[in-house]
Amino acid sequence: MHAKSRRSAFSTIVIIAVALTFTALNSSCVSKTKQSAGVSSKVSSDLTLVSAQERSQRLSHVNYELEVDLLSATSQELEAQYSGKQTISFKLSRVDRDLRIDFFEGSVSSITVNGQAVANTAKQTYFITIPAAALRLGQNTIEISYAQKFSRTGQGLHRFRDPVDDNVYLYTQFETYEANRFMPCFDQPDLRSTLTMKVLAPADWTVVTATKEKSHAPGGKPNSRLWSFATTPTLPTYLFSLHAGPYASFSDNSTSVPLRLFVRQSMKPLVRPKDWFTFSKQGIRFYETFFTQKYPFGKLDQLIVPEFNAGGMENAGAITYSEWTLPRSEPTRRMRRGLAGLVLHEIAHMWFGDLVTMAWWNDLWLNESFATYMSSLAMAEATEFKEGWQAFAAGVKSGAYTQDAMSTTHPIEATIESVKQAESNFDGITYNKGASVIKQLAFYVTHESFRRGLQDYFKKHRFGNTKLTDFVAAIQGHTKKNLSVWADRWLRQSGTDRISTEWMCDGDRLHSIQINLETLSGRQFRPQSIEVGLYKLNKGRAALSDKIRIDYEHDGAVEATGNWKCPDFIYANQNDHGYVNTVLDKRSVEFVTRHISRISDATTRAMVWNDLWRMVRETELPLKSYVAVLSSGLSTEKDELILQQVVSTLAGRGVGSVLNYWPTDEKSRAELLTFVGTMEREFLSRISQSRTGSDEEKFWYDSLTKIARTKPTLDHLVKLYESGKISTAFPLDLDRKWEITALLSRYQHPQADAILKTMQMTDATDRGIRAALSVQAIGPDFERKRSWIKEFQTLDSKRPLQEVQAVMSSLFPPEQAQLRLRFDSTFYEFFAKYRNTEDQYRAGTFISGLLPLICEKEPAQRLKSALSRYADANPALKKNLLMSLDEDERCQRVRAHAGI
Repeated sequence: MHAKSRRSAFSTIVIIAVALTFTALNSSCVSKTKQSAGVSSKVSSDLTLVSAQERSQRLSHVNYELEVDLLSATSQELEAQYSGKQTISFKLSRVDRDLRIDFFEGSVSSITVNGQAVANTAKQTYFITIPAAALRLGQNTIEISYAQKFSRTGQGLHRFRDPVDDNVYLYTQFETYEANRFMPCFDQPDLRSTLTMKVLAPADWTVVTATKEKSHAPGGKPNSRLWSFATTPTLPTYLFSLHAGPYASFSDNSTSVPLRLFVRQSMKPLVRPKDWFTFSKQGIRFYETFFTQKYPFGKLDQLIVPEFNAGGMENAGAITYSEWTLPRSEPTRRMRRGLAGLVLHEIAHMWFGDLVTMAWWNDLWLNESFATYMSSLAMAEATEFKEGWQAFAAGVKSGAYTQDAMSTTHPIEATIESVKQAESNFDGITYNKGASVIKQLAFYVTHESFRRGLQDYFKKHRFGNTKLTDFVAAIQGHTKKNLSVWADRWLRQSGTDRISTEWMCDGDRLHSIQINLETLSGRQFRPQSIEVGLYKLNKGRAALSDKIRIDYEHDGAVEATGNWKCPDFIYANQNDHGYVNTVLDKRSVEFVTRHISRISDATTRAMVWNDLWRMVRETELPLKSYVAVLSSGLSTEKDELILQQVVSTLAGRGVGSVLNYWPTDEKSRAELLTFVGTMEREFLSRISQSRTGSDEEKFWYDSLTKIARTKPTLDHLVKLYESGKISTAFPLDLDRKWEITALLSRYQHPQADAILKTMQMTDATDRGIRAALSVQAIGPDFERKRSWIKEFQTLDSKRPLQEVQAVMSSLFPPEQAQLRLRFDSTFYEFFAKYRNTEDQYRAGTFISGLLPLICEKEPAQRLKSALSRYADANPALKKNLLMSLDEDERCQRVRAHAGI
C-alpha cells in the first residue's frame, strides 16, 4: 500500500510534512488476561500474535467459497446490508480447543460445521467461536450465512453514492486486518488461502476481483447478473478484493498482461489512460526482467475509487487508487512523476507482498520498504523520469530522517504483538527509512549481487511467506559481506548515525581527508559504504571534481589519501548511498550558505537543502540563517524538484515549516508579515516571468497560495478568480478556485461569503461538497466551529468519513491556535472516552482536529500528562499523539533558537 497517506485511522493527525509518508497507524494494548481456547478474553477486534501463531500451527489448506448478494447496494438506506454465504474448508491438526473465525460485527443466520448446525450464539461481536466438539482432525468444512453493513469509512466493503448522477460504487480495503469486516475468515498473512467467488449484482454493473470473470449471466432476480470468478492463487486474506459498480473502463491488450483501468462515470473525463498504461507496462517489463519472474497474476486491473483512505492498495490483480490521482486540470510533470511513482510502487507489490508475503506484521518492511525502493529504481531506469533518485533524496529519504529523529522511532523490523499495533508500523520508518536502507544495502554488496539475491528469493519463496532470515539468506548467497551483522545492526536498531569530514589543503592541493562515522549513543556500529564528493567552483558552478568510495566495516574514522585539487566544499554522502546525517564542516557550511544554487549536481543540491533544514530542526542552525539562505536560494534556483522541496520547508502543511516555527511575540509577528509580503511579491514576480501555461508558472502560482495572507495579495487572488485564469494558457480549475475561496474565508476577506456561494452552485461534485465544508470550517468563527465539534464528538454522524476529515482538518489553521485551546476540555473528554473505540477512523479524525498543541510549553505538558495517565490508549492513536507532541516540543526549541 502506498501511503503516502494514510495507512491508518489516525494518519490525519497533523504532525509534519513527510514526502511519502505513507503514514500515511496503530500499536496495541494487548490484553494480559489469560487466553482460553485460543480466543482472547478481551472484547476487542484485535488479534494477537500469540493467537495468530496458535491458529496457523493448527490450520492448513484453507479455501474459501463465497457467494455474495450486492443488490441492496443501490438502496437509499444508509444502514443497508449485503448478504453472503461463506464456505470455509481447511485441514486441522488439533481439536483440543475452540477455533476463532474473525468477523467484525455483522450478523449470522446460520452456521454449519461438518454438516451439523452450530448455535448462532457462536457469533460474538468481533469473531465467531467454533466449539472444539464440532471440529475434527483433518478435513473440516464450515458454512456461514451472514449479513454485513456497507462501510462508510473506507474499511471492508465501502459504498459510495455519486452526487452527480446518483450511481453507486463499491470497493474493498482489507489491509491490515479488515477482510473480516467483509466476510468471515482467518484474517492473518501466513494463512494463505484460495478464494472462489460468485457475486450477484445489478445488471448494469461491472464486478472486478483478483481473477478474471469466468462468466456473467442473468442472476435469477429482476435486474441482476451473477458473476462467477476463477479461483485465486493462494493469497493472504488482506490481498483479496471485490469491486463493483457501473464503472467506466479503459483497456490495453498490447502486452502479455491484459490491462484494464476503471473509474466512476462522472470522473471518466479526468482520466489520462495513456499515462496509466505506459507507466504500468514500463513497470511490469522492468520488474519481470529484474526479478526474472513473470508477473504473477493473469491480468492487471487498476481501479480509481472515491473516498479512498490511502494512495493505493496492492490487491492481487486488482489495485485500487485514490481519486486524488485525477487532477481537474492538465497535470504537470511533477503530478505525472507522482503518479508514475505510485503506480510503480503498487505494481512492485505484485512481487513484494503478493507473490511473497511477510509471515507477520513485524516484517512489513519486506513489502513496503522494497516497493518504495523498487519504484524509485524503476522510475529512474525505465521511465522518462530519470530524476527518480533525486526525488527519492528530496522526499523519501528526507521523511525517513525526520521520523527517525522522533521519540517514536522504531527499528525497521518492529516488535508487533497484535494487528492493532501493526497499524502503527505503516509509517516513515517502514516505508522511507526501510527503502533508504535497502538502497544502501544494494551499494554495500553491489547492485548485481543484490539483484541475484532477489531472484533467488522469489524463486524459492514463490506464493509463500517469509521472515527476515529468508531475505538475508538469499542476498548472503551472493556476497562475502557478513549480512547477519548487517541485518542485526540496520533492521533491529533505530536512529541515524552521523558522518562528517575533516580536511585541510596544502596550497592548492588536498592530500588527505578524515571521514568520521559517529554511531548514535546507545547503538552498535552499522556497516555501510558511501562515496565522498569533492566540489570545486569553476566559472560560477560548483562541479564534482573527485569522488572517493569508503567502505565502513568498523566504527570511527577512515583516512582517505590522494592528490586532489583543493575543493571548495566536500560532501560526505555523494550519490546518497549512505543512510546518515551528513554534518557539513565549517568551510563547507560557509560555502553552501553563499553558493547553494551553484552546486551543479541536483541530487547533491537537494541533499544539502535537506541537511540545512535538519540543522534548523536540531537547533544547529538558527531559523534566521536558514531564511537568509532560502531567500537568496529561491531567487536563483531553477530545478523544479528542489524548488518544491524548499517551498515545502517555507510553508509546509500545519507544522514543521519556517512560517510555523517563526516566533509569535508582537515584534516577530510584524517581521513575519513583512517577510511573507516579500515572498508573495517574489512569487508573483516569478509567475509573471514564466511562460504562460508552463509547469513553472503553475508551480509559482501554487506556491503563492501556500503562503498568501496579506490583503494586497488576497485582493489580487480575487481578481484572478473573477477572471477565471492566471494567464492566457493557464485557466483556473475548480480545485484552484476552491483554494482561493478557502484563503479568503481563512483571512476574513470581505468577498469570501459571496465567492463561497458561487462555488457551491458551480461545483456540486463530492469533491466540491468536501471543499465547501473545509471553507466553512476554516474561518475564525467560534460558534460555527463549536457546531461542527458538537456534531462529530459522539461519533454518530451520518456523514461519510471524508466529509468529517474535510471539516476537522481545516478547523484550526495555525494562526487560530488560541481559538483551538478554547476546546481543550472537549479534546480531553473525548480522548478519555474514545481512546480505545473500534470506530478508530472517526475518532482519530476528531482528535487530530482538536489537538491542543500550539508550540508552547504548558499545553504540551498537559498532553504529556494525559498520555501518561491513559497509557492503555489505542496504540496508533497514542503514537500519533506522541509524534505530534515531539514535533511541538521541537517547535518550541526552534523558536527559542530562531535568532529572529
